[in-house]
Amino acid sequence: MKIKTTLLLYFILFWSIPTLSAQSRLNNSASGTYKSKNIYEILSGLETTYNVRFCNDPELLPWYKLDYSFTNKTLHEVLKGLLNKNTLTYVPLNDSLIAVCRIQDLQSAYIKDLRTRCVNGTIELPEMLQPLKLEKSIGDANNAVKSSKIRISGQISDQDSGEGIAGAVIFVNGVNSGQQTNAIGQYRLDVGSGASALSVKYIGYRETQIALSAWEDGTIDIPMAPMPLGLGEVLVEGNRASNKTNNVQTGVEALPVSLVKELPKLLGESDVIRSLNTIAGVSNVSDGATGFNVRGGNLDQNLTLQDDAPLFNTAHVLGLFSVYNTDVVQSVTLYKGHVPAKYGGRLASVLDVKLRDGDFTQWRGNVGISMASGRGRVEGPLIKKRLSVLAAVRRSYANWMLQFTDLAEGRESRALFYDGIVKLTARIGEKSSLAVSAYQSRDYFRYGQQYGYGWGNLVFNATYRHPIGERAVSVIQVNSGRYNANYFDPSSTNNFNLSNGIDYRNASWRVVFIPNSRHELSYGANWNRNIGRPEIRTPKQDISATSYQNVPKDRGEEFALFGEDEFKINDQFKISAGIRGVFYRNFGPKTLRIYEPGAHLTNENIIDSVVYSGNKTVKTYGGLEPRISLAYKLDDRKSLKISYNRAKQYIHQMSNLASPTPVDIWQVSNTYVRPQTGDQFDLGYSTDWKDRKWEITADVFYKRIQDVPVFKNLPNLLLNPNIETEILPGNGRAHGFEISAKKNTAVRWTGWVNYTWTRTFVRTPTGEGAVNNGDWYPSDFDQPHQVNCYAKYAFNPSITAGFNYTYRTGRPISAPDRVYSVGGIVVPDYSSRNNARIPDYHRLDFSLNIDQNKARISGTKFSFNISIYNLLGRNNPFSVYFERLPGSYPKAYSLSVIGAAIPSIGMDATF
Repeated sequence: MKIKTTLLLYFILFWSIPTLSAQSRLNNSASGTYKSKNIYEILSGLETTYNVRFCNDPELLPWYKLDYSFTNKTLHEVLKGLLNKNTLTYVPLNDSLIAVCRIQDLQSAYIKDLRTRCVNGTIELPEMLQPLKLEKSIGDANNAVKSSKIRISGQISDQDSGEGIAGAVIFVNGVNSGQQTNAIGQYRLDVGSGASALSVKYIGYRETQIALSAWEDGTIDIPMAPMPLGLGEVLVEGNRASNKTNNVQTGVEALPVSLVKELPKLLGESDVIRSLNTIAGVSNVSDGATGFNVRGGNLDQNLTLQDDAPLFNTAHVLGLFSVYNTDVVQSVTLYKGHVPAKYGGRLASVLDVKLRDGDFTQWRGNVGISMASGRGRVEGPLIKKRLSVLAAVRRSYANWMLQFTDLAEGRESRALFYDGIVKLTARIGEKSSLAVSAYQSRDYFRYGQQYGYGWGNLVFNATYRHPIGERAVSVIQVNSGRYNANYFDPSSTNNFNLSNGIDYRNASWRVVFIPNSRHELSYGANWNRNIGRPEIRTPKQDISATSYQNVPKDRGEEFALFGEDEFKINDQFKISAGIRGVFYRNFGPKTLRIYEPGAHLTNENIIDSVVYSGNKTVKTYGGLEPRISLAYKLDDRKSLKISYNRAKQYIHQMSNLASPTPVDIWQVSNTYVRPQTGDQFDLGYSTDWKDRKWEITADVFYKRIQDVPVFKNLPNLLLNPNIETEILPGNGRAHGFEISAKKNTAVRWTGWVNYTWTRTFVRTPTGEGAVNNGDWYPSDFDQPHQVNCYAKYAFNPSITAGFNYTYRTGRPISAPDRVYSVGGIVVPDYSSRNNARIPDYHRLDFSLNIDQNKARISGTKFSFNISIYNLLGRNNPFSVYFERLPGSYPKAYSLSVIGAAIPSIGMDATF
């Protein structure tokens, strides 16, 4: 009966509205345009346009921003077009009073209560959705100097901590262009003489509106009020790295965390690393591969950071997931072109992942489950507005899925992981802060009773921020960590356990100094020490044919000084110029093998050895690493950029596989393993059009690398005390271009499409042991063509569907191009390295997201994700191997990690 009453009320009051009264204000016609407004703001505007009043519960209206325009439409037509597609409806209460509610709330009791609260004035818009309004004035109108332009400046800061907000946007209402704050929150803006209306926006903060009266140049400091992140996240103009037209750097990508959570998921897990593969120029070899490749670079050429602490393995479950927990991630920035001088030690890219601080005003959290894991987060103030805590944990329970495999070995396999973090942040004084954190991750994988891996990260971190006067901020950071791994054979007669890893210590000091509006200086120092953990093999059982073995590993440390200036020559021309000077040393204890002069490095050519005691320097390297990027604005919507970067890499991953294993060695540079040196040139173009709804970018790049470690054929890398005997010093080169079109804002469809063409080659010196006769050959990560497409459709602010498509050229492999029969024995001939390719990669994914965070403000909010990974069920090969049965020729077999469509569901509850 209740359902029938509701439906009857709906059809009578909604579909028959235009006929209720010829004089109803619902039949009045008008025109209007609303850009980037939420439903509440649009309804407020319609009240003035049509001279009506709306009754609604703001906590139940979507706060999602949208564009809406109409021309000569009746109020009925306007409301029908606006509300229907956002799962809302309306009911006229009298000629001028109209109730707006969700369709599921359209019941007589609810409408009656809503009308009572509206008439009594007991409905208020929540403070968090109201702009923070300020009134500011500069000068005296009576003594004003006649001028058409007034220049104001100042700092935009967090109203609680007083810390400047970098990348906030301030603009004059009605003017398309605005100004972004610099690294310490300072801005400079030209306004008209007299009264002006200004707005300030930034992710995670309430909009600030300023009613300004300015009669002369002056200074205005602007506070912003934090908005609880439980509301969800929005993408606004205030993301400094993502504003490619105004940003001076080439090849910088900012990935919103909200997007990472919306992309189609594998087994219900949001994943930062997998999301990177949707960016132009970023790829991996296949599903289940560890890490990512940038512009054809090796995996170890990426510096992966979490709150500025390096991670040497970012993989869970051998690459199916990553160690980054999106529940605590604040921002994801990838530098693949121009890299700021504060970063060093890698050639291809820097992945900078920042974690959030805990909430300083209220306790909140979330719990979530997926098909692979469960997770939880809690945060809040230990001392209100002074000391906060953030704690999060994830743990897998994926073993149940292995029981559905066809192979007995698969059903006997085990896979699990966990990670956890605790972060304390203290506000000291008005603007200083201290954050300390501890992070740990651990993985275990066993394939049947045949072999297995275990690996994990342990990181401790502390960061102290302190202002120096009004124009500078000092940041001091120290961290220490350990990556350890083991490989084991659990049951054979050769059962064993092999362990290795790396310990590291880092300390840095950095100052950002803004002397004036044209310059942004950054300078400081960095110390980094890497200590290889010894490779230790021990018998796993009492009865084993394997003996104990201990192979010590090298130690190295870097000392660096850096400086950079981003300065503005005029309104069109910006330059970012920096330099990094590095001194590196390899130090003891160490036994250095001496090889016969001029001879090839082999064990047979060792003629002597030298023992270096603890901390004694064995070998030194160093040099300058200049970086420069120039940007020229052709107009407000177009910019042209060019950059050059030099970097040196003093640590290398010793792996001859396209996807490294957890126990592959991290080798620091020493006497025989020289540091890699890379030079990259970039030319970029970016534009946006149609009111900034579309963004088009294009980049052309060329990179050359010296002293790339190239492995000999069939190298022996594990438990090798003389690993230099398996390596040749090679040269590398890469070139290509990227083009991307992205639709940033729309009511329904958003998304992007990008295409990358990249070629990357390697060669070794000619002579004994030369690979491919010393000629250039494709590197392991040479995948010339790559296409990424992503489209998101919003049914309403809370329900969205997404499609993601990826195509990549198959990676190179070495295949026998002929075989010989010698005495009845078939011998394959590998005439050249990487002379063939695995089949091309195609994958289509689908996701459906239902997110109450975008429709509700208070109470427990649920979100659901339904995904189908590899929707077409394509059997994409991870690798191709060759096997020869007795008396036959070698045959090629492909191995796929994921060869079927994988549906999944995940749920989160935020409180």
